[in-house]
Amino acid sequence: MNAISLELKLSADQYDWLNAVARSRQQPPAEVARTAVMEWLELLRRQNAERAFIDGALPYPQAVEILGPERVAEIEYARQALLQDITRGLSL
Repeated sequence: MNAISLELKLSADQYDWLNAVARSRQQPPAEVARTAVMEWLELLRRQNAERAFIDGALPYPQAVEILGPERVAEIEYARQALLQDITRGLSL
């Protein structure tokens, strides 16, 4: 596993919020921040995978691996519905 070190500069409100969350979870603020960064990175990875799959740059098997079969099916359904709407609109 690779590691990086981050310095977070928080506003007073962010600092207070982080400490309040840490207290409610009974975790150190640094652990709450680490968890938040990891969850954000996973969300960013999934968003990028969705865009790449929609654009045709991410193959189906990899999309299923990252997004799961349900989300890939939703994207494919939406893509097909959009194409049908466009076709229907062009035929008017």
